[in-house]
Amino acid sequence: MKRKTTSRCFFLAAFLFAFSLAQAQTTLIIPQIVDGGAWQTTIAITNTSATQTGVSLTFFQNTSGGATSNWNLAFVEAVQPQELALPGGSTLFLHTLDTAAIPTVGWGQVSDVSGAVVAYAIFTQRAGAALGVGTAPATAAVSRILVPFDNNGPVTSMAIANPTSSSVTINVGIRTALATTQPSAITLPAQGHISFDFPTKFGAAVTAQSGLAEFYSPSGSFAILALRFQSGALTTSPVYGVTGPPIIASSGSGGSGNIIEGAFTISKTNTTSASLGPGTGSVTDLIAGDFASYSPAEFQLAYPAATFGPCSVLNATYPIGGTAPYDPDSFLDAGTIDISGPGFSSGATLMKIPSLSGPFYDYVSPTGSTLAYGGTYVISSSGGTQVGPFSNVSATLPTSFTVTNWADITSVNRAVDLPVSWSGSGFDTVTIGVTGSTQTSTTKNGASVTCVVAASLGTFSVPHAALAMLPAIAASSGATAGQLVVSAFPGTPTTNVGTSQTLTPMLVGGGQVNYGNFGPHLTVVKSVSIQ
Repeated sequence: MKRKTTSRCFFLAAFLFAFSLAQAQTTLIIPQIVDGGAWQTTIAITNTSATQTGVSLTFFQNTSGGATSNWNLAFVEAVQPQELALPGGSTLFLHTLDTAAIPTVGWGQVSDVSGAVVAYAIFTQRAGAALGVGTAPATAAVSRILVPFDNNGPVTSMAIANPTSSSVTINVGIRTALATTQPSAITLPAQGHISFDFPTKFGAAVTAQSGLAEFYSPSGSFAILALRFQSGALTTSPVYGVTGPPIIASSGSGGSGNIIEGAFTISKTNTTSASLGPGTGSVTDLIAGDFASYSPAEFQLAYPAATFGPCSVLNATYPIGGTAPYDPDSFLDAGTIDISGPGFSSGATLMKIPSLSGPFYDYVSPTGSTLAYGGTYVISSSGGTQVGPFSNVSATLPTSFTVTNWADITSVNRAVDLPVSWSGSGFDTVTIGVTGSTQTSTTKNGASVTCVVAASLGTFSVPHAALAMLPAIAASSGATAGQLVVSAFPGTPTTNVGTSQTLTPMLVGGGQVNYGNFGPHLTVVKSVSIQ
């Protein structure tokens, strides 16, 4: 009986000791290890406590498809990395061999039983007489990481490691001065690894751009390391593990799910003269919009790579009877949308118009009714079958707007800049759009130049380098047409692009509308030839 008691006490003591070690043990991730092919990785491990502690290093090398296998990584110091005894208050440097002609790539983890060990990696690249060196700390795996990037001259590269025993899906969000996009999610298998440079992985969204990328997993954890390369030199780019919900990437568990945008507009448009304001005569009043669902590729196409200062060019060719490649997959039902403001009686609503792709919304002006210049209008909804409720989303129309050289513009010469001047009040931004559309027996082509500038300029010349990308159109006829569209908006230029988030209700099936706004504007339109 005594022996049983002694055995039980020994078991409990051993269990409690093991439990205490498990509680104290920490694991830090080195998301990138590379050795060979002129690359060497040095790992620096520091014991911040006063007493000796045990440290274990394990490594995984890339195989294929993001998978890895165990890697018996050798060091110049000829140690057993899985069984290191690190004295208190000391640092150990371990150097990979760099003897192989072809580099081996993977990732590593540093575990210790005290929680007092920190580590970092030093990456050395030898290219002839040049020597590039960068460092990066070993970090804990987290579910959300922000990565600043700069591809204007330098190129940002990064590595992601999944240290867990399950596959992980990582949603991606990218924000530059031009646009916010959500590329396809990255899925890594258990203990998986991937490395890439930003332009190759994310394409036009980041090429020659700088900004912020966000990586978020709704149900897993991962670690990231970033490096910046320029003219043969490299340095480390800091990354930031953060908490809270994502601010750029999708929060959904679907990873590569569609991007939802709520785009509503209220406008007064003049197609017969250059002015809008009290007493300017007959104009077209419009309130319209939709909640559209785009694939990441469709959404990205609205933010083209061809830019000329504040101007961008969009060009698309597609089959007759087909849809433009930047059109959404579907429209979502938001129920009944109420509208209030000057000229509307209580209980007024937007008309919900059904289509094969889902409903969109429109306002048909009653006879004799007009929207008020400078008037504030509000839309609200109690929600529909796909979009949840929203309330008190407002828009205030500008007071007046005139394109002062409107009569002088009868055609667009693609070889010279196109000057446009304006005056008016109640707006902060002016957009100038020149569009050209052509059609053959089998295809349609649409091209547009859009410039977004501050209203305070009073004048802006659309650069001929952008205009040169439009098709030549002698005169508008049927599907062949050229148009000049100039609009005045309240708000700064950055609030009038597809990244606005003033109308982002929850979705009934989970998640949230990614971007949306209710945009007011005064617009003048005319047909033009394009030479």
